[in-house]
Amino acid sequence: AEEPGKVPSTAVPGFRRVPSENIREVDPLAVIKAELAAHPGEATGADGMDATTARRLAACSARGPGCPLLAPVHRDITGNGKDDLILGFEMADGLLGLRCYTFVRGVLTRVMATVVRPTTVEVAGGDLIVWEPSPTPNYAIRSVYSWDAHRDYMELQSDEIRRTDASGRPTTPARR
Repeated sequence: AEEPGKVPSTAVPGFRRVPSENIREVDPLAVIKAELAAHPGEATGADGMDATTARRLAACSARGPGCPLLAPVHRDITGNGKDDLILGFEMADGLLGLRCYTFVRGVLTRVMATVVRPTTVEVAGGDLIVWEPSPTPNYAIRSVYSWDAHRDYMELQSDEIRRTDASGRPTTPARR
């Protein structure tokens, strides 16, 4: 989690305003390219995008073969009743860049950026849940990100290690 008082959300620089604030009208590839253009040579800073992935994303003319940007997911993760934008992109080292965007006071804003090696990413009740393999066999790491309205950001709420079955699915403890 970020240190208290630090505001990690970032307005997407140079991105045109969307008067309707309908996130579905936003071109996901244009969002990523706007961030890359605003941070030339940095690969967008501390959120972990490697230079190879940045070059591959910048070269994309559309999502599809050769473009590491995955299909966008639209879900309400901020609790305001409007869809937000969840983007993932495959990185050169097999990791997944994961980012979330919403409108904050009318401005398209990145409200989460992380790098993961997920087995699944899901949205449940407004929480973004990332399951990753654990170095310990038969266990997985479950990370839950939740909207913090005071900071306008998706905060890491919990990291848990959960037992899994042979397929990697979480198991439920036996009841007595």
